[in-house]
Amino acid sequence: ILVAGPFQLQTQPFARNLIRLNANGSLDSSFRLADVFTGLVYAIAIQPDGKIIIGGEFSFGGEPPYYVARLNPDGTVDPSWVPAALDGEDTCVQAIAVQKDGKVLIGGSFSTYNDVPRANLARLNSDGTLDEEFVTAPELTPWVGQIEIQENGKILVLTPAPRPLLRFNPDGSLDPEFNAENVAALAIWPMALQHDGKILAGFSALDD
Repeated sequence: ILVAGPFQLQTQPFARNLIRLNANGSLDSSFRLADVFTGLVYAIAIQPDGKIIIGGEFSFGGEPPYYVARLNPDGTVDPSWVPAALDGEDTCVQAIAVQKDGKVLIGGSFSTYNDVPRANLARLNSDGTLDEEFVTAPELTPWVGQIEIQENGKILVLTPAPRPLLRFNPDGSLDPEFNAENVAALAIWPMALQHDGKILAGFSALDD
């Protein structure tokens, strides 16, 4: 079990901000982030090969902030993942989802990915480079808090009001067949997919 948050275990100096627990809840001492790791992890996704993609706002050894990185199963940084520079107001990555083809969706608060315009939602190739074929309309996503991928490859995204739940086609275009506009909500948080394809969502309702 991977656990992230602003913490440090006093008895284990290496155990901070991101740890892994064994099935019985004990600390897995074989998983260690680099001693130079600082910052917070907000999102975690595990690939089929056991590698771990993390999102948030963090740094390794005082280098420029990372917002998304890939770790090997033992917690070391995967050097085959291409580092990315994100920019924007309150920049961070809050959501990650891995597609069946190995491509990675990231969401959060950012306006560019390696100087290429991307409005808070981007898709990466399996090596961390930007998939430039996936483009969404910038006005649709003030920020992204969660991403879920349906069996048909369509992408569900949580954003703030007035349209808190959106669905995109695999190419990044908005799916016009999905209509959640009747959900008058300040925010939907969180959501989960059932095996039958239906969507569970909690939301804070608007007064009207």
